[in-house]
Amino acid sequence: MNIKNTILLVTLFLTLSTHSAESEQSVLNEQLQDHAWQMGTWMAVGDNGNTWLITFTPALNGNAILLDGKQVDSQGATLMSMHAVRSYDPNQKALVTVFKGANAEPSWSNMGSIKPGFSNFRRTTVNADGQIETHLTLDKEINADTYHNIGLTLDGAGKIISRNPWEHRRVTHFMDAIHEVEVNAEAYVMNLVPNPYQFHDAQWKVSDLEIARILLTNAIHMNENNARLFSARARVLMHLEQWELAARDYLTFSELDEKGGNDGHHASLIWMDGAALQAKVADLKDYQLYCHRMLGRFGGSRNLMTVERIAKSALFHKTAEVDLQKATKLAEFSLRMDWPHAKFVKALADYRLGQTATASEFVDQCLSNLPGRQPFLAIQANLLGALIAKAQSNESKFKLYRDRAESNMRGRKYSWFHNRVICESLLAELKSGR
Repeated sequence: MNIKNTILLVTLFLTLSTHSAESEQSVLNEQLQDHAWQMGTWMAVGDNGNTWLITFTPALNGNAILLDGKQVDSQGATLMSMHAVRSYDPNQKALVTVFKGANAEPSWSNMGSIKPGFSNFRRTTVNADGQIETHLTLDKEINADTYHNIGLTLDGAGKIISRNPWEHRRVTHFMDAIHEVEVNAEAYVMNLVPNPYQFHDAQWKVSDLEIARILLTNAIHMNENNARLFSARARVLMHLEQWELAARDYLTFSELDEKGGNDGHHASLIWMDGAALQAKVADLKDYQLYCHRMLGRFGGSRNLMTVERIAKSALFHKTAEVDLQKATKLAEFSLRMDWPHAKFVKALADYRLGQTATASEFVDQCLSNLPGRQPFLAIQANLLGALIAKAQSNESKFKLYRDRAESNMRGRKYSWFHNRVICESLLAELKSGR
């Protein structure tokens, strides 16, 4: 490659931000047109759990392609980054990809060609033993949303030394957000997660959740004291069933949000899921710490729905040492609204205090006024009724409550994570004795 072309490519790197908006609408020139299928953002997950994110963007009115990528581990930590520019070199009559070094100088380049749905690039290096090695990269389009990347390393005799295949899937929901999160992480997350409960399995594919996790991790690195970021990533990890990581994020969230003043609907739901995650991973010490922060934060709330949720979240774990007086106070305050949820949580508080007679009365009041679309509350109230009856040695009521609960739980799908954990915890307590 001559000096003139090298200067042009370095200039491309230095002027990336200037041309990025214009390049979004550019059309690739004739030499690059067969590569149009690959424009956009792609994700590939390796066998070792590491993930590649790579974006192909037209630049300079379609005369070049910018490549930006990063490889992250399963925790979202960046292992390596890739920045390159691809263009046609008329002197060599070949496509050239120049990779950017740490100081914006070209670090190495390769040559190749592009055909419809297929690209082939190669470079030659000398290894530590002085032997020549050839590195081949092949991208083959499988369909509109998938391409296979195969990396081959050949020795001087043409024998394959290593082969590294990756399947890349097109990223549909987060193509613009890849760059947006780097510019303004807080604005991105506020837009992405106006309500953390938009992360429902039925609406999000696993690949989308993986992208969200990576983006949120990047945002956290830049905003380490932002409680909302940790709760959003915890919610994503929860749907990925990475329970321990989700519980850890919720615990960090509880520390950062402990002095928060919002006691509204979404705030109480987030704290409720966090308590459920601590119980799910069976870390009693963390659950108790989480509940201590939660009861302190919401102890003065006058939001009836919130205090019911917070009291329930602090009381459903059988062996936890929590402040029963604070939790009971919240449960009693929730009774100002005459609804079955408040009756259940008051029954739960009385049961934890050993007041089985009043606990039994509140369970029956809850079950007698259940709305038709509350199957989870019915399960929880029947499980609690069975626990109370067992403590009272009332075998007939114990069997009645237990059978109704288990019948309702059979084949049940849970749309709310905390409902699932509360039901499972009460059932486990019932089976283990008290």
